[in-house]
Amino acid sequence: MKILLLTASMDIGGAETHVFELACALAKKGDVVTVASSGGRLARELPRRGCAHIALPLDNRSFLSLVKARSRLGKLLKKGNFDIVHAHSRIAAFLAYGACRRSGIRMVTTIHAHYRKNSLLDSLSRWGSGVIAVSYDLYRHVRKNGKRVPIENVCIIPNGIDTKRFLPMVKKEKTLVIAFLSRLDADCSKVAFALCRIAEKLAVKYDGVQIRIGGGGSEYGAVKKLAYQVNTRVGRELIRALGEVDDTVGFFQTADVFVGVSRAALEAMSCAVPLVLAGDEGFFGVLDLENISVAESTNFCCRGSSSLTDDALLSSLLELLKMTCDERIKLGNELRKYVERTHSVDAMAERTKRFYCGIRSVNKRSDGGVLLCGYYGYENMGDDLLLLSSARKARQKNSDITVCVLTDKGRCDNDRFCERCAPRKNIFCVVFEMTKADTVVFGGGTLLQNATSNRSLLYYLFILRCAQIMGIRTELWGNGIGEIKGNLYRRVTAKALACCAYVGVRDKLSLVRVARLLQEYGHTLGSIEYTRDLALGYSRENSYIGKMLLSELGILPNQRFAVVIVRGKEDGSVRNVMISFLDGLKKSGIKLVFVAMFPDEDMELCRQISEQLSGTFAENLSPGDLFGLIKNAYVVCSMRYHGLVLAADAAVPFVGFGKEEKIAEFCKENGGKFIQAQ
Repeated sequence: MKILLLTASMDIGGAETHVFELACALAKKGDVVTVASSGGRLARELPRRGCAHIALPLDNRSFLSLVKARSRLGKLLKKGNFDIVHAHSRIAAFLAYGACRRSGIRMVTTIHAHYRKNSLLDSLSRWGSGVIAVSYDLYRHVRKNGKRVPIENVCIIPNGIDTKRFLPMVKKEKTLVIAFLSRLDADCSKVAFALCRIAEKLAVKYDGVQIRIGGGGSEYGAVKKLAYQVNTRVGRELIRALGEVDDTVGFFQTADVFVGVSRAALEAMSCAVPLVLAGDEGFFGVLDLENISVAESTNFCCRGSSSLTDDALLSSLLELLKMTCDERIKLGNELRKYVERTHSVDAMAERTKRFYCGIRSVNKRSDGGVLLCGYYGYENMGDDLLLLSSARKARQKNSDITVCVLTDKGRCDNDRFCERCAPRKNIFCVVFEMTKADTVVFGGGTLLQNATSNRSLLYYLFILRCAQIMGIRTELWGNGIGEIKGNLYRRVTAKALACCAYVGVRDKLSLVRVARLLQEYGHTLGSIEYTRDLALGYSRENSYIGKMLLSELGILPNQRFAVVIVRGKEDGSVRNVMISFLDGLKKSGIKLVFVAMFPDEDMELCRQISEQLSGTFAENLSPGDLFGLIKNAYVVCSMRYHGLVLAADAAVPFVGFGKEEKIAEFCKENGGKFIQAQ
């Protein structure tokens, strides 16, 4: 595989080292790897490790520099014949996105930290066809704030450490060393100053202790000055400010205790050095196997932890220093084994390579293929799941088939669904896309009905009949057929169904309705099938994400909880029946977790009932997240059809509420309980 990694620079830093280690590990596996950046010390090492480096000004935000970088990057992509472009910064992703789309190259991005959010940056941000987060909190951050983030192609791949290079070593010097390593800029130097302030108190208890501060940056001069003042007062070199450290392995190997965060913390752990997690984003304290999973959820960056204080840092350091040497060695070895098990660079490269292989570029417009039609793109999780399922079904026989999807926002939905999308409201565009397709498919949902409005039925009938008159094959996949009133509407619907090459219905009531319609108007249908809902069997679950989500929601191991899905448009009688049932669950000791599958309609009611019953509200879930949550639930209580579908898919008991026939039918056919309001 030919891979291009893009990042701002290749100087010393967490993200830069991540890119360096990933590039080297991929090259070691036989991939052809090129790194493009503005350069730096790590860039000079890349050719010696089997990787190419190309200098591009990806760290400069001036307009002229961006234009220059975009032009050069476009030429590189045109000539390079790359299979994957992997961007590790916002600027790099923005510059590469257009060229990747034009060239049909798959593009993914990695998020290394919380990013600034405003309307301008949101409009300029590009994520590509897949997103990698290095920790769970960043996964949740991008889920919440990324408007164009792929709905399912987001995963967590933690930092990888070269454990064969970062090895423990028997320490020869007798000096008790506390080490800190980081860039010393305004946003990451609080710990260095705090260590200087508490140094004299440490020296009182441990006469031979020495603090070594590694790293350069804008605050290095101030740190060095403060260290000099402390050293002058105590009359010895209590604090050594080293500046840039070239031999990071040796730096960690000579330490008895490390203080820091993120990648530096992982490298220290790989060298079997016990540590105190502390940084500008928070203070965590002494790390051990009991609390390490909590620390890992933030990439060992302490986000969400208490603020750093001198007293807290001093207390944690004294806790480690009062251990015997053997106790510290034992703790360090336990931390190293954890890194070997979960954070090796080889595992990171292997997982990243698998992610690359699972990403597909958005297909270009061409003749032939499938045009998918449904109630897509309105951020209704059930309908979004149907879109993904329909696209996958379309490619089961031919993985290279061209797929176009009619969605609410058209081209703006390309990135969210990793499919070429067209605006469903623009009838001229819809007809144009029909002329390019071999087959028009209604992919799931109850599209043919006029219980909600005649306008909706007319829209879908227009598409079916227009395609049929043009001689285009039409199919219905896993559809529900709702009640259709009015002789004219029933007649046109019957004609449209009779002209379909294939009709698949998801419930027996729909099967009966199709048969009655055809019989009523003297039509026959050659291919009709009773099939399951398209969403059944699609759901993807990541057990690690599911575990972290349960922890985030305050759900203890083995604790019983119910997933509650409400529908904002249901009337008061349905709400009251559900609330009464949920109150009974609560009194039985079952925790209530509320989810809004269609936020625009359901959010307000969901919050109201959650507050009324002292429940927990889960936000910004993907279909995979929701499936993972449901899979661990005691019961699912849902007013929405696809909440029940996911429960059935996960083999979890479910209870349906509402007045919709499809809810009652699904519960009846799949062993669920249905409670109807009077």
